[in-house]
Amino acid sequence: MNRLCHPLALTLLLASALGGHAAAPLLQPQPPVEIRDSRGGFGTLLVDDQKRRLLLAHTGNGTLDVLDLHTEKLVKQIKIGAATGVILDATKNRYYVVTGREKKFFAIDRDKLEVIGEFTLPGASETLTLGPSGVNRVFASPAGGTEVWVIDAVAKMIASTLPVPAGPTALVAEDDTSRIYVSVTSDDSVQVISAADHNSTIGGSWPVAPAKKPSALALDPRGGRRLFVAGLNGQLVVLKAGNGQKIGTAEIATGVTQIAFDAVKDRLYCPSSSGKLTVLDTSGNSVRPLGDVTTVRGAKSIAIDPKTHAVWLAYTEGGKSYARKFVP
Repeated sequence: MNRLCHPLALTLLLASALGGHAAAPLLQPQPPVEIRDSRGGFGTLLVDDQKRRLLLAHTGNGTLDVLDLHTEKLVKQIKIGAATGVILDATKNRYYVVTGREKKFFAIDRDKLEVIGEFTLPGASETLTLGPSGVNRVFASPAGGTEVWVIDAVAKMIASTLPVPAGPTALVAEDDTSRIYVSVTSDDSVQVISAADHNSTIGGSWPVAPAKKPSALALDPRGGRRLFVAGLNGQLVVLKAGNGQKIGTAEIATGVTQIAFDAVKDRLYCPSSSGKLTVLDTSGNSVRPLGDVTTVRGAKSIAIDPKTHAVWLAYTEGGKSYARKFVP
């Protein structure tokens, strides 16, 4: 009897041991960093890897917040108004910021962290991108508008405008083709801009079904180049950046308005204000959800640290503002 039971007992013991071994979490949350004496929600985030900074467009506080990634402490808050988007122009050693309520474009000295130029825009803007390599323009879109502004940041003026369907949201640039991709909510499309200093043009319109109200973009610049498009309805679409062909879809959290891609880890991160962050594996030509990470309600602003591969989110909770790191 003992000899008969022994193999069974061993099998049950092994099964129990394997079943009790919990899978490693997709992301490990770190203690939140309180941004003191501030309030309100955030727009976009940006990691300046060379300066080891996290920049936060702190819309509700009316500031651009600068966090030191070495110490994880606040360095400075630059009062410019309801900042919604921030980008880096490394060539000119500047940050560019757009604001909503004030309808302004700001240039900030990267070393001194001081405003060195500004001008008024025709309307409130929520997003912007630096032009592709060799194109000395900044591209921005007005909230709920029907155009994209082509900005000459040196001359502090809008050089031209490009008509697009209503509701441009995210913009992303592709260096090797001189293209700008723009997600548009009114017709669920991506508009393709052929970017140039003096004559930018609309070069195409790509449908993104089943994604509805596409509000976030990310580009994989490697190999055949892929464009990730996130819809507010919880659908992610992957397009070939060369011709707009749909090559994959996946379910993500609903209400995603920003996404971040880590090419080294082959991971795409899709945070939602619902308090969930969907993590997807993007290796090969596939896109596959790995699971949802519980975050905090309202934590929809995201940036990836390319040095450590940490994921940074920003949010408000209990009347206070926080940045929080999640480690893969």
